[in-house]
Amino acid sequence: MTGRRIVAVDLGATHTRIAVFNGRSRASLDPYVSCKCKTPRTSNGERLAAWLADQIATLAGDPEAISIASFGPIDYSDRSIVDPPNHPARKIPLGRIVERRFPNSYTLLVNDAVAGAWSDHVLSGVEDLAYVAVGTGVGVGVVVGGRLLLGRRGDSHEAGHMVIDYKSRIRCGCGGRGHWEAIGSGSALEALRLASRDIETVTAAGIAGLVACYDPERVSLGGGLVTGGVIRVDRIRSVLKEYSFQNRIPDLVVHPAGDNANLIGAYLLLLEPDRGVLALNGWA
Repeated sequence: MTGRRIVAVDLGATHTRIAVFNGRSRASLDPYVSCKCKTPRTSNGERLAAWLADQIATLAGDPEAISIASFGPIDYSDRSIVDPPNHPARKIPLGRIVERRFPNSYTLLVNDAVAGAWSDHVLSGVEDLAYVAVGTGVGVGVVVGGRLLLGRRGDSHEAGHMVIDYKSRIRCGCGGRGHWEAIGSGSALEALRLASRDIETVTAAGIAGLVACYDPERVSLGGGLVTGGVIRVDRIRSVLKEYSFQNRIPDLVVHPAGDNANLIGAYLLLLEPDRGVLALNGWA
């Protein structure tokens, strides 16, 4: 796979970022062309996938490889997004549509926050970490012992759907009650008129759950509410010890790639792949 362009995509429920890279090294992390646009809110999943393929073709022509970091959940058996909590489409056949449009390209599909966790791992060298993206929803990716935590169906990272408040009557977009995402995301901030400090407290509680489960050395934060300054890491740090198991407080940082965490992660999964992601995509 040499001599052609590599495309990385961060397909979010609200915005989509696309970048085209020429090199195959960490020295080439700056794309030579990129774009950010609104993700269509169509309920027609095939139309959304076709729209993405059009954007890729416009930027890169016929690329060598395409790595898509996408909102989920992802059904890897047919490489589709199925019943996403934060988008009106019920099934988005990303893999089939993009592969049909670019039959000569390798196409990789991965959850967006998983890609964000991988980019932090590769860039920081930390072997045990979690990435938490707080935006329209709450996305989480976890690296344990230098490998992505994926689970049997690739869904082990869906910690945004952990129950934070079992007494809550607030319904999550997935249908469950009291989920972290339902009461601690941008959607909650808008719908429930919560103050930013409430979102920060909920974020601290969710991170405490991650610490108890995975004992990460580092937790990096991203997503629109973090990069936009609504959620401040120092405030989360100040209340985290109230919720944490034995005061095991990891390093809390803003993701070093900022808004491009998932995009860079998608690219790095082609550059320095994780075996589990390759297996889910049928490459190993």
